[in-house]
Amino acid sequence: MAIDPKIVDRIRKLLSLGGNNDQANEAEAALKKAAILAEKHGLALSDINPETGEVSTVEKNSVPGLHQRHACWSKPLAAVIARCFDCQSIISKSRGWDRKWVETIVFLGTPTDLEMTIWYYKLIRLKTIRGADAKYTYVKDQKMYGMGILDTMRVRLKEMFVKEQAKVRSSETTALVLVKKDAVNAEVKRQFPHIRSVSTPAPVNGDLKAYAEGRKDGGNMTLHRGSIETGNKRKIA
Repeated sequence: MAIDPKIVDRIRKLLSLGGNNDQANEAEAALKKAAILAEKHGLALSDINPETGEVSTVEKNSVPGLHQRHACWSKPLAAVIARCFDCQSIISKSRGWDRKWVETIVFLGTPTDLEMTIWYYKLIRLKTIRGADAKYTYVKDQKMYGMGILDTMRVRLKEMFVKEQAKVRSSETTALVLVKKDAVNAEVKRQFPHIRSVSTPAPVNGDLKAYAEGRKDGGNMTLHRGSIETGNKRKIA
């Protein structure tokens, strides 16, 4: 029951139009269209068997973690985006070839939800890193900038997708979404039986101007579909 990639792309474009439009009426119309299209084609119900109501598959995909200077905002960002698309994010640690600890962001969800989650996560974190590196020299200011973008995205992504989807979602769809979430939670517990919650990172002692700049840039950040690659043109794995 996976959705046609063209439909997913169309939803992304509408979300982008609604999230990057200064005209309130146009933005609201685009977000409403995205929500209706997602409901019509079952974005929230991808890979749920329409006859039995059971989730046919929960998949796992991972993204390499970032340098510690970006961890304070990139880890919470993964969780924020995952929740928007009914997925979960896990921070996994393992020993690298040099015996040092290496972190990986592991996402679990149904295939279409997972694809949307990872795409937005890679895009937003890449643009955040580029903005921080371009504007600030000190690590503490780069952290503050990233935290500013994170706090804006908490609200912005919820407005873009979650709230609009809730307005048009039927009671039947809502019930099946809960089934899907339960399936994802069960798979997380199966694969990560010893998982534990971590505390919120301590506030960063940096320039509040950098935080304010991050909030501003987070509100203006374009989230349209495009190449997600690093400065040397290599795609992020």
